[in-house]
Amino acid sequence: MVWLLTFIPVVMILWLHFRNQRKSEYLVRASNYWIIFYVVGYFLPLPFFFEGTDAWSTIWGYSFSNFEQSLAYAVILATIGGLILSIATAPRRRHPLTQLSRAKGTGAGLALGYRQDYQLKPSHIFIVMAVSFGALWFGIQQVDGLWNLLSNLGDRINLFAGLNAFFLPINMMIGVCFAVSASRVTGENVSAWAEWAAIGVTLPALLLLGQKSNIFILVVGVAIIRAIPRPDFKLRWVLLASFAFANILLIYEFLFREALIIGLDEEKLTLSGWSSYLLTQITGNFMQIQNLTLLVETIPAVYPFSMGDTYVAVLAIPFPESLVGVKPLTTAAAYTLTFWPDRGSTTIPPGLFGEAYLNFGVPGYIVLCLVVGLVLRSVDRPFQSGKALHGMHIVSIATFGSMALHFVRGEFFSPFLIFVGIFIGARAAMATQRQRPVANKFNAPSLSSSETR
Repeated sequence: MVWLLTFIPVVMILWLHFRNQRKSEYLVRASNYWIIFYVVGYFLPLPFFFEGTDAWSTIWGYSFSNFEQSLAYAVILATIGGLILSIATAPRRRHPLTQLSRAKGTGAGLALGYRQDYQLKPSHIFIVMAVSFGALWFGIQQVDGLWNLLSNLGDRINLFAGLNAFFLPINMMIGVCFAVSASRVTGENVSAWAEWAAIGVTLPALLLLGQKSNIFILVVGVAIIRAIPRPDFKLRWVLLASFAFANILLIYEFLFREALIIGLDEEKLTLSGWSSYLLTQITGNFMQIQNLTLLVETIPAVYPFSMGDTYVAVLAIPFPESLVGVKPLTTAAAYTLTFWPDRGSTTIPPGLFGEAYLNFGVPGYIVLCLVVGLVLRSVDRPFQSGKALHGMHIVSIATFGSMALHFVRGEFFSPFLIFVGIFIGARAAMATQRQRPVANKFNAPSLSSSETR
């Protein structure tokens, strides 16, 4: 029965979303990443959660008074929300311009034009770099220097408390990287060295701050941008690269956020130990159905709806405590303190859609799924209509796609601030200019009437 609860909604949601897409669109549609992470977070853990063998039950756990009823209600709600999200984002038809070009010598590229409405400005990039790294340097001084920063990366919540205003601007450099990569795609005279230089400057800063999630956003976002003109991919290579990237991120976390703080755990250096660690860390990002089940059982039966209070934190976090006083708790902190008050500095977010239920119940959950679906539909519109892409279009696709995991598994305010920082950085790096003629470096062959059906 539990496997049916998992299998049927997954098939319905994925079929509704992907039925009118071609393989060339799988990696470049931002909505695809949201749908995949939604399915993985809300349905794949179900059999293990039902048996109590999942990571959430092992690490966090909760004594449910009516577990099966709450789980069934949560699954129904997640299914309805997933169907709404899938229907809202799914392309209605295949547009002829989204077919792969197979002309000899032209490579495989989406037959979309590129508009140069925005031009990369080196002077703007240097200003963004100065602001970002200036704020970073000042923030490091506030935490008593670089060594103290590195020594306390395992407790970043307390380390950066009240100082996020100095560390958030580094996200603008991710936007600069996206802008440089997007400019190469649209046909501007930007060399590959410039793209690698932007990434080479940004990545060490993110590594220094222990921001594994931001590293994920940077790498995945650039990969999405580079896939737009070259979407003809082999699935096995994508899966292999994803697995390798996951291991690299976990090696980084293990060395700089565990070994540096509590010492080297030799058990994790064995094949079985590392496999278990890898599985725990990956499944730890997909606990959305568990959190929703807990919220369904306890709200409003035990605790009242928050009625939007958790969204207030986004207004205060960009400013130092010296200016705004004591800040309201983030959603993750409030959620953790409510159900696990003895967990100290460790927090667990309820998920973006779980946060909507926490505030407004079922209507909030359903409405948010619809709103997110419509926004993603707008982001993916060029692939549906065949319109030419400009630089900020490409940055939008990369940002929404690369941040899907952090929104679905997290909450609203933290990913939103990263999202805003990326857009500010990208927009600041590009200057609006008079529209140039459509330029498509990857021209598709002419399509016959039979090919456009």
